[in-house]
This record gives sequence, structure tokens and C-alpha cells, in this order.
Amino acid sequence: MEDNPEVQRIVDVATRLFAELGFDGTPAELIAEAAGVDAATLTALTGGKTELYKAVMLRVHQAEMEVVGAALASIPHTLQGLTELADAYLDFHVRNPHASLLWMHRWMGDASATAELDVRYRGPIITMVADAVGYMVPDDVDTDFITWTVIWAVAGFITGGMLHSDHPPNWPNREGAAIAPEALEEFRTNLHSLILRMVSPKNYP
Repeated sequence: MEDNPEVQRIVDVATRLFAELGFDGTPAELIAEAAGVDAATLTALTGGKTELYKAVMLRVHQAEMEVVGAALASIPHTLQGLTELADAYLDFHVRNPHASLLWMHRWMGDASATAELDVRYRGPIITMVADAVGYMVPDDVDTDFITWTVIWAVAGFITGGMLHSDHPPNWPNREGAAIAPEALEEFRTNLHSLILRMVSPKNYP
């Protein structure tokens, strides 16, 4: 679908609208208008709103897989390597906040008719991480839960920000401005600590 430059442009527009409004909140007519085509042309080029949404999610999935795959191929298989893997994932979503927004909409029940995409486009990443670094995780910890904890934490930070107990909040990026560097590094430091604690050998009293 995306070999056609006009289709590529429509997918770009749809990505922005689906990220902002969700699939259910984005009429096909709005996508067509924003892309500068009529509804009939939109359908002819993309197959319609649902097929266009699937193309958007496929592109996000492929980009995530590329980033995670490259990171797994280059990191040392050490505890430090696990934090570098998390950094690669975090930095991808900082550069591409629409990806976190699209997944957040899905987790709230958006596009429920395409529920199969959750398995198709999340399953491979979970499996890839588990196969590559699962042996490093203590027996009493589930690798899938660690991976999902990182996914949930990154998505929450990117889309919702956080309210601190003792200084002004870091609110989400609503106006296209970059996340404040100090806020990002504060989150990164705490994400590293979380990962290192989750994979530490058990030491119960």
C-alpha cells in the first residue's frame, strides 16, 4: 500500500489523527479532508478506514521491531545491557510519541474490531525479548511481566506525564513540544533502577 507516495501521505495523516483522536473518534471523511482527497479516493487508494488503520499499526509495529531487534543484536548480555535495551525502546517512543498514543487508545478499547492486532503486533516483541534475555531473569520473576512493565511505564510517561510530590508536574506533550530533557533523564534513571531491581537475584530473609 505504501509504495504509492500519495498513499504514504495519507498514512502519515491518518497516523496523526488516529493518535490524537483514536480510531473510533476519527471519521474517514476527516482523514480524507486532512489529506486533501475525497472519501472515494481515500477508499480506492487504501481500502477504507479499517485497512488504513491496519497499515498505520503495521508501520508502528515494524518500526518497534526494528529498534528492539537492533538493540538486542548490539547490547551486551549483562544487567547494563538490559538498561540499554530499555533506553532504545524509550528513545524510540520519545521520537515517535504517536506510537505510544496509538497503543494507549487500543488499551482503552479503541478499534475493538481489530483486537487481533494486539497479538499480531505485540506478541512478536514480547517473544523476541523473552527469547534473547529471558535466561538472565531470576526464576521467581516472569520475563513477560518485566517486558510489559517497561512498555506500560514508557507509554504512561509519554502520554500522561506524571505529578511529582515535591515539584511541578511533568505533563504530557500536548502542543508538539519536546519532553523536557531533565524530565526525560529523571524518568530514564528511575526506569533503570526499576529494571535492575526486577532482575536482581532473590534475597529473601
